[in-house]
Amino acid sequence: MATKEARWVIGHRVSPVETDSDYAILQIVTPPQTPGPPPHFHDLETELFLILSGEMEVICDGRTQTLKAGESVVIPRGSVHTFRNATDKEVTWITAFSPSRFTQ
Repeated sequence: MATKEARWVIGHRVSPVETDSDYAILQIVTPPQTPGPPPHFHDLETELFLILSGEMEVICDGRTQTLKAGESVVIPRGSVHTFRNATDKEVTWITAFSPSRFTQ
């Protein structure tokens, strides 16, 4: 997976992954006990969360679920969501957006 230079965004190390299609992929490392952004939604984008290592809480439309390594969830466009690492270990995960306009 070819990633671009990582940037720190609200406490998360975010590395964009090069794609050649109508979607965007980010590899993210979230330190222990780190919250995500305030609850928000995307008008046009569907978002995927895929956990590579560790575990992360994902809150979507008021429902909380804990995802572990190998598990994923799709956040439909228009759904209010956020996430957090409530553990004492970092979590590495992928988020993907379609369409890719989100990261442009």
